[in-house]
Amino acid sequence: MKKYSFAILFLLGFTCFIKADEGEPVNKHIPGDTLRAKTTSPDAMVICSFPVTNITFPSSPTACDGSITFSIPTSCGAGPPYKAVSGGTCPTGPILGMLPPSFTVTGLCSCNGNYVFAFYDANSNLVGFSPACAIPYIPVISITDSIIQAVCYGSNNSKVSLSPSGGTRPYTYNWSPYGGTDSVATGLSPGTFTCSVTDSNSPTRTVTYSVTIPALALITSSQNLTLCAGQNVTVGTNTYTASGTYTDTLTSFKGCDSIVTSTINVLPLISGTQNISICKGDSILLAGTYENTPGVYTDTLLSHQGCDSILNITLAITIVDTLLMQNGNTFTAHAAGAIYQWIDCGNGSLINGATAQNYTATQNGSYALIINQNNCTDTSACVSVNLVGIQTAAFSETGIQLYPNPNRGHFIIALNNSTQISIDNTFGKTIFNELVPAGKKEFDLSIYPKGIYLLKATNNNTIQQMLKIVID
Repeated sequence: MKKYSFAILFLLGFTCFIKADEGEPVNKHIPGDTLRAKTTSPDAMVICSFPVTNITFPSSPTACDGSITFSIPTSCGAGPPYKAVSGGTCPTGPILGMLPPSFTVTGLCSCNGNYVFAFYDANSNLVGFSPACAIPYIPVISITDSIIQAVCYGSNNSKVSLSPSGGTRPYTYNWSPYGGTDSVATGLSPGTFTCSVTDSNSPTRTVTYSVTIPALALITSSQNLTLCAGQNVTVGTNTYTASGTYTDTLTSFKGCDSIVTSTINVLPLISGTQNISICKGDSILLAGTYENTPGVYTDTLLSHQGCDSILNITLAITIVDTLLMQNGNTFTAHAAGAIYQWIDCGNGSLINGATAQNYTATQNGSYALIINQNNCTDTSACVSVNLVGIQTAAFSETGIQLYPNPNRGHFIIALNNSTQISIDNTFGKTIFNELVPAGKKEFDLSIYPKGIYLLKATNNNTIQQMLKIVID
């Protein structure tokens, strides 16, 4: 009996073909056309289509979990329910109750041959044949990936490498939206990419793999800086001295750009003036140095904000007027409206009740004035009174004789008894003070200025006699 083999049928990616024995009334299948078959009765030809819509391949070489899904016509011959009887090299038992719109034959084992089904209508008339379909076990393609991401923000140099396994090599690749036709796609920007990986099985198997390259964040930072007037700050290659907001592009430790926003506030220079007055003879610390000379001084201080502040200080010296005017044994202070206290220069004691601007001495001696003027206090020079009961040359009851007088600084003092002799100038300064024995003693005061000097003769701390010495 002659056999016929018909063209291979490709349905939805599955490889199926039709076989018929000699004498069976079948039509030749035209590729792309509907499956055609004839019944066993030459006078009753029925044309039906039972296309294969899906094939599930067994999960392992020994598993029987494959399936074939047919599209079932609503009307063919006597109509449904239809029955299928398998043939070919991979037979199954009869399959009953096939109803439209589709029916799946399950429990198919991995087979190196072909599954072929004959379809019968409700009256058991042959109304069609299925393609002869092979459903061998085909290893599943699995894929692992390796992503090398771009280091820097905005870079388009990410790389994805796919490593498929399973199926039958060689594989073909098709990346979308771009990436080429190799297992390695380079030059990728952040986004989602798919790659269709197809093996070399017959039928082929295609796996679509999706991979996402995350977008890198731009490295940004901000800083608030406060500067003192005259200071500056350098950010990257730029130096700033004024207030404002500035943006600089720096290089991170990975070699990428990083954006730094700097908000700079420059504090104004703080300056001021101050007037200070001190008393003559006092001093004040200015700019690290004690000063007692009037003038303008500049001091740099630290403000509460930590910046320099400039202080211009005008220093004035208050001088107390200590000038005394003398008329005989009466003294008058030149300064009016001050606070006065007259003192005895002989013993340094305050003269009780002597607080007026003038003072009249009641005995010979040396006197001075303590003056408080404009919150400053100073003491005048000692001024002597030598006109109250002063003897000039002859022996007195105390037995003291001084000659010549006046003189040019050279004179002789003759004493009856040993006597304490002191000589003061008109300022009350003692220039001589010794215990002089009885007899004559020569004095030389020529080194002192011309003027009137006061000699005091003292015994037992009591002034016995005062003499006026005139050096001209």
